[in-house]
Amino acid sequence: MAVASERLGWSPATFWAATPLELSMAIAGVTGKSSQASPVSRTRIREIVSSHGPQKSIRQKADSR
Repeated sequence: MAVASERLGWSPATFWAATPLELSMAIAGVTGKSSQASPVSRTRIREIVSSHGPQKSIRQKADSR
């Protein structure tokens, strides 16, 4: 749980709601040990994000911890 809190910035609720696969993939992403390339290009991700407008983050604000 310390890795999720410190490295991922996840709250305890987010940690406990995550599946083992989600946790594993998130850790691989922040440590750079992902064995697979992203199935979606960064350009396509930016297009999707821009078409949906601002969304509320699941991460806590740094000053509210």
